[in-house]
Amino acid sequence: MESAKDRKPFLSPEEEAEIRAGVREIFEGYYMAPNNEETWEALRESIIQLLSHLWETGKLHSPKNEGFQVHLSLGSTMSRQDVEQGKVKVNISFGNSGEYTRITL
Repeated sequence: MESAKDRKPFLSPEEEAEIRAGVREIFEGYYMAPNNEETWEALRESIIQLLSHLWETGKLHSPKNEGFQVHLSLGSTMSRQDVEQGKVKVNISFGNSGEYTRITL
């Protein structure tokens, strides 16, 4: 059985950097938007589009059947205090590995 320490990361450093840069660019477009469910859903959909585009253009090297999930909601990735402080936190999980990337802006 392969241990977590022996397992190869799901994302390469280059892939993670590209995802982070793309998500930051998306977030910048919502800088003045209210920190509410409508904005979070729009952000989540934009991030899904980004990840799909990266996969389709070969910049995300994971088997399509492994997939990804974007989590961005109160109680899941953010506390009430986060929202009151204007923070938005997104977790992007990849495949069945349990590996995720957390981005906070």
